[in-house]
Amino acid sequence: MGVASKVLKWTGIAALGLFTVFAMLFAAGEVLSDPGGWKGALLVVLCLGPLLALSWLVRARPYIGSRVATGLVAGVLAIDLWAAIGSGPWHTWEDRHGPWRAIITMVLGGVLAVLATERPRRAGSLLSLPGGVTMGLSLAVSGPAPLAVIGVPVLLCGLAILGSTLGADHHQSSRSNVPTAS
Repeated sequence: MGVASKVLKWTGIAALGLFTVFAMLFAAGEVLSDPGGWKGALLVVLCLGPLLALSWLVRARPYIGSRVATGLVAGVLAIDLWAAIGSGPWHTWEDRHGPWRAIITMVLGGVLAVLATERPRRAGSLLSLPGGVTMGLSLAVSGPAPLAVIGVPVLLCGLAILGSTLGADHHQSSRSNVPTAS
């Protein structure tokens, strides 16, 4: 990996990490003020818990964590497509409880930024797909919304990380954690 590729990779990771931190701080501030109290604190834990647990998994066990992240991205894409088709119950639920698709996309973006340190090609692909799909569906169906605001940085950082792998060999990490047959 050349110097330009490393700079592109780490720029994408740093930008996405900073965006995730600031977006999580904003979301935490919102839920601590409305609904506030213990309910707000519980909602913050519901956002931070999965972010920290999944980040640990993709860092400690990138082989397993990348598969879990792939499944979660597929789930988010399925929910986004379902919501875009015009699911009344989903929109009613989201109107009542807040922009959970945007928060889930933000949490996955942070997790995939951690995965990009070990497996940049997979993380870049997983970031580009939901970032582009959620942004495109949000703009096509309902105009600029919180989901599109989250989708743009996720897409751009995913493309930067994915772009850093162009021309690289297929071996992405010296620490693969791939189970071997003995």
